[in-house]
Amino acid sequence: MTLNEAIEKHYKKFKINPYIIGMFWDSRDTEINNIEKAIKDDIPYNEFFLLSKEQQHSFDNSKFVF
Repeated sequence: MTLNEAIEKHYKKFKINPYIIGMFWDSRDTEINNIEKAIKDDIPYNEFFLLSKEQQHSFDNSKFVF
């Protein structure tokens, strides 16, 4: 499955695109697998929630980028 196919499948299920912030820019296979797992687990995919609270705060303040 390609990333575009995974995104389309996610959109069809949840009616929203997965929230991708670039955590896995160097591993598309991981990103695709994570999106597929989110679909299987019935949880919309959101990479922001994979960050610690400190990292989320830094990301929100443009001090943490990928």
